[in-house]
Amino acid sequence: MKKKNNHILYYLAALFALSWAGCSTTRTVPEFDALYTGADVKIIQTEVSSKQKKAIRSTLKDITRPRPNSKVLGMPFKLWIYNLGGKKGIGKWLRGKYGEAPVLLSEVSVDRNTEIIDNYMENRGFFQVVVHGDTTGRGKKASAQYTVATGPEYKIRSIAFPADSSALSQAVRATQPKTLLRPGAPFNLDLIKGKEPG
Repeated sequence: MKKKNNHILYYLAALFALSWAGCSTTRTVPEFDALYTGADVKIIQTEVSSKQKKAIRSTLKDITRPRPNSKVLGMPFKLWIYNLGGKKGIGKWLRGKYGEAPVLLSEVSVDRNTEIIDNYMENRGFFQVVVHGDTTGRGKKASAQYTVATGPEYKIRSIAFPADSSALSQAVRATQPKTLLRPGAPFNLDLIKGKEPG
């Protein structure tokens, strides 16, 4: 009997999973718009190592906005809940409590993201960076693509503290033992501001 009950539970769980999976992620996307699935960044014309290239790509993807709908185990559960919910009663409550409205392509500013990427790279010592952005889509889904030509990474050649005897120069020299700047280190605006690089 227990074994039979387990089979029934598995059957119900499978039906539930199929009903979730069958709920289209684009069901509530307005006409003439698309579900935004995220950004992709391609690094080209660079002299950095493959490890650094991977780290830069990951950071740049993370700073673009908006972020696409959240996923759990690769599936947009909150978006599914939103799409299953309704405008009244328990459906409205379910949508408001646990759902997540679709992130739309119309919310994406490629120009703004291009500017953000450009600023980030310059603050990290890539002064000849060139960034291009565009969107692409199929049906009711779309994404953004950014191509980043980093150029060379500029590094600190030398560090000099003022040598005169003025009060200001003495105050500046007093910071020398605590400086985060090191010859040969990549230019980093956070370091110049006295912050640990993030």
